[in-house]
Amino acid sequence: MTLSSAPKSDGVVFGPDPIDVEVGGRIRTRRIALGISQTALAKALGLTFQQVQKYEKGANRVSASTLVRVARELGVSVAFLVGEESEAPAAPAASGRPAASAAVSGASSESGAASAAAALGGGLGGVGIAEALELIEVFGRIGDPTVRRAMVQLLQTMAKTS
Repeated sequence: MTLSSAPKSDGVVFGPDPIDVEVGGRIRTRRIALGISQTALAKALGLTFQQVQKYEKGANRVSASTLVRVARELGVSVAFLVGEESEAPAAPAASGRPAASAAVSGASSESGAASAAAALGGGLGGVGIAEALELIEVFGRIGDPTVRRAMVQLLQTMAKTS
């Protein structure tokens, strides 16, 4: 939307801007896919976990400098976080983890959540953030890597036929 196409409104608009909500949702989705807690991300960024929480909900806008730092910590581009790039990189291997991810004890780069995020490719299509997070959570409970791979293949096949 350009400035000239912005809706004209005489009333005051309350609530978070949809763009801020989308950016926050992408931050949350990537953070969860990497197995990083809000506290660990906040610590890596020099923020409180409440600030990260507000960014993720879209209640507070993320400044440009903070957006760059968040992208660096989550191993994605700023373009991905603002929705200009549809694919997130697969979760990095243990040696290539972002700083915040490495701070999480016991987090595995081969976790179900990371595999699901890689399967989603960061592009949620018509799926809402809540549905995507539910899918990641359920997928993460599948312990057998062979079954996870089979599920990804099944979903990819289903997506091609829809």
